[in-house]
Amino acid sequence: MLLERMKELKYWLFIISLCALVFTITMAVMWLMHLPEDKIAEGVMVGNVDMGLQTKAAGTGHLTTSVQELMNEVILLSYQGNMWSISPKELGYSADIIAAVEAAWEVGRRGPWWQQLKERISARLLGKRLELKWQVDEARFYDRMFAIAEAVERPAENAYLINSEDQIEIRPSLDGIRINKDKLLQELLKDLEEERVEDMELMVVAEKAEFTTDDIQALGINTLVGKFTTSFNVNLSKRVHNIQTAANSIDGLLIAPGEEFSFNDATGPRSLENGYKEAPVIVDNELSV
Repeated sequence: MLLERMKELKYWLFIISLCALVFTITMAVMWLMHLPEDKIAEGVMVGNVDMGLQTKAAGTGHLTTSVQELMNEVILLSYQGNMWSISPKELGYSADIIAAVEAAWEVGRRGPWWQQLKERISARLLGKRLELKWQVDEARFYDRMFAIAEAVERPAENAYLINSEDQIEIRPSLDGIRINKDKLLQELLKDLEEERVEDMELMVVAEKAEFTTDDIQALGINTLVGKFTTSFNVNLSKRVHNIQTAANSIDGLLIAPGEEFSFNDATGPRSLENGYKEAPVIVDNELSV
């Protein structure tokens, strides 16, 4: 009789324990599944901003504040001892806050119920970190970099011959310097995506001259080959201007062996758009207006 009572007691203890376990699991699942209708799931973050259990409006406000602080950070760009202060905002960078808030809102709300449950449990227990997408207005970026480029960049200069009192000298070529703006744009974008702003040394690339010192030395020109002079009325200021403009177009021009020279190609159309002025010209050996 006592043995039967003990068996019955164990049975009910088992049933009670099982019910308690089921109740505990049910309550735990309900707690994990619970998601207020007007709030983002607990454990969701956008970057380093905690969006959990916030309304869309509150989450947008917190995220906007964080983004604005980052966009107003001062970046020091430097090159050979020169420094320029500028912020990501001035360079045209911005973050897609609306899309980030929408993505946070969707966590635990999309797909079938079991997928929603999985997302909510995972976010609450393990956390869910969403990336903030950054973008840049490239036109504004390159426009803001223009002033810095003017102070840093220089065009490549070809080597050319100088006639100094019938003595030929070589003016050596000079490599150009150009800021690698495309790489700088991407590096700054990467820093913002990692939610940091750091000072940066400007990245430059060298641009080779098209006609180098070695190229001109290979021509073997070391003495004056030919010379021609002429005279004109220096009182005709507009004509003097046109002669000077045309002369500047061909000054330093090198004609390699076998190459053909065209005065018209070298100077281009003699027009007002190209800097020429209306002035008398020679027609049939006579000055004509």
